[in-house]
Amino acid sequence: MKINNRNPSHWLYLLLFTITVVAATFIKLLRIKKHSGVCLLYGHKLNGNLKALYDFNLNEPQSKIDMRFLTMDPAYCKELQLAGFNPINGINPLNALTVASAFAIVSDHGLHSLKIMLKLTNIPFFDVWHAIPLKGFDEEDFSTQRQYEMAFVTSNAVRSVYQSKFGFNEEKLVSAGYARTDILVNQPPISSKIRDDLGISESEKKILLFAPTWQQGDPNRNILPFDKAEDEFFGALELICAENNALCIFRTHLNSGESDLSAYPSILFRPHSRYPNTEEILLITDCLVSDWSSIVFDFMLLDRPTIFLDVPHPFKKGFSLGPENRFGKLVQNLDELTTSLGEYLDDRSAYKADYGIPHAEVKRRMYDNNADGRAAERICGIIERYR
Repeated sequence: MKINNRNPSHWLYLLLFTITVVAATFIKLLRIKKHSGVCLLYGHKLNGNLKALYDFNLNEPQSKIDMRFLTMDPAYCKELQLAGFNPINGINPLNALTVASAFAIVSDHGLHSLKIMLKLTNIPFFDVWHAIPLKGFDEEDFSTQRQYEMAFVTSNAVRSVYQSKFGFNEEKLVSAGYARTDILVNQPPISSKIRDDLGISESEKKILLFAPTWQQGDPNRNILPFDKAEDEFFGALELICAENNALCIFRTHLNSGESDLSAYPSILFRPHSRYPNTEEILLITDCLVSDWSSIVFDFMLLDRPTIFLDVPHPFKKGFSLGPENRFGKLVQNLDELTTSLGEYLDDRSAYKADYGIPHAEVKRRMYDNNADGRAAERICGIIERYR
């Protein structure tokens, strides 16, 4: 879970989680419990790369790994249980035995109290991170992950960034791809359930996705572009949707707040906090509009129109991957945005003619040959060797 420093219950959960982890560490050090086939998955939520690894392993009949999601959020643990998963409640000290028996731990964010086990036990940790980063990071940001057994990246170019900017040793970096993007490469038939879950009843409607990054280091930053007020910006998108038989999904980051867009019937507010399966949304998306969000590098694999908003970046530490990796149409004002949307929603091939070459070049740089729909298989295969 993501800790809210102003929420007292979160501090209580963290304390109880620490008790569980300390108990598990002693159990591991005293060899009271031998390791099992359990591989712990740890992150804010069971989504992204963690969920993709979980799903692959669940559907792989030859797998000998028992992947379990570990959480200190009791409400989310209950939610997963009701959905048919088998999570581990990290704030229940009785689960220390299960935690201690893990043969590996995979994370996509930080570790919280699990840092204790990283430092004091021989359990191998693996990093699958949560984004190909435009956002600037430095060595301090990855001081924990550099202690891992291994970090999986998407390409040799991204590996070079991990070495030069994040301070990783080359031997700890494995170019394997992102498991969550397998579904974008394989592109299974789109289930009506995806649209139903998003509240989209009109199957013939084109889908425009507006997915800006959050405020990051600038709390006063407006996530709407070009200094436009909500009524002007969403009013323009509403008109474009009406002219192109389209709907617009407004998808905000997990760290962004709520919005009331009921005045705009063609615009659906579907925040990450309530609709965490990004890849399913991308599958049904015809055109993406974003600014500096890493979602563009996932959507890129679908070879569909991508429009970048040319607005100031909000990153305190600059860039990890530079702005030259904005591979699609760059728009500098609302008029340019609406004109481009009208063109590309009407004819995808126009985008390919305009930006097919830079799109393909950046895709190769970000993924090498790892965008083959088998990233989860590769990563699970490597992790299983440690069992």
